Amino acid sequence: MSDRLRIVLVEPKKGGNVGAVARVMMNFGFYELALVNPPPKDDEMKMFAMHAWDIVEKASIYESFKDAVMECVVVVGTTGILPTSEKEHLRHPMYTIDQLPYILHDVDGKIGIVFGREDNGLTANELGMCDIIATIPTSPEYPSMNLSHAVAITLYEMAGWGGGLRRTLSTFKDRNLFFEKVHEMLLDIDYPSHKIEKTMLVLRRVIGRA
Repeated sequence: MSDRLRIVLVEPKKGGNVGAVARVMMNFGFYELALVNPPPKDDEMKMFAMHAWDIVEKASIYESFKDAVMECVVVVGTTGILPTSEKEHLRHPMYTIDQLPYILHDVDGKIGIVFGREDNGLTANELGMCDIIATIPTSPEYPSMNLSHAVAITLYEMAGWGGGLRRTLSTFKDRNLFFEKVHEMLLDIDYPSHKIEKTMLVLRRVIGRA
């Protein structure tokens, strides 16, 4: 179970947060950490990691969001910003973190759960590349959570994940090739240019949910 989940931190700014995330990963028995343009390793990172420093040492380092999730069969993007309507396709449909084990219970292959920057989360482009979007319900008065706290809640919910039949799915890399071909086709048939971005996003969400 633990080897099928990858925690991806996109451009974390503070070494202490990276260390704290590694610590909660070890708390719940998950060990695969991927870091996109992380800060350099320092004493603060090591202090917050405590006995989970080995997770930091073995973490995979990437230069881009795409590279970090290329092997994943499902990419879950996390956000604290809720959609304002069903027409906001970037964040719709949105699931709560406690729904993930049920949605993903029969998936065979690597699942990436992606957390964004401490100050402004994932970009619109990064969220657009995710298969499904999930959030942790928080108070609207102060919805922003500490990075390691958000990871801890997510892993608590995922701790019982697993079991049942396994469905073999395409990887992010495979689906990206498909989306590129569809994009080329839309250009070839003179599809209205102002509709292409939204159409591709809706298609990605439909495929992701499927």
